[in-house]
Amino acid sequence: MNIFICCFNQNDKKTIVQGFKNKFNESEVLTGIDFCNLLEIDYNEIVNMRKKDQHENFNYFITELLKIEQVEKEIRNFFC
Repeated sequence: MNIFICCFNQNDKKTIVQGFKNKFNESEVLTGIDFCNLLEIDYNEIVNMRKKDQHENFNYFITELLKIEQVEKEIRNFFC
């Protein structure tokens, strides 16, 4: 059995490895393209599906983030 980490938002394996503080090596990481090729699925279809949900996901993230009292306070202080 092999275990891999996949990052759809990064197409450079070296950057993925660096982003994980070198806890993985290049042979253990997959780009989104690599992952889709491995599973024989359409990478562009996945990217388009993710783009379609992007705005809704962003709004959800912001809403949840603002539920954290300290985060909301800092944001209000920044804009006031």
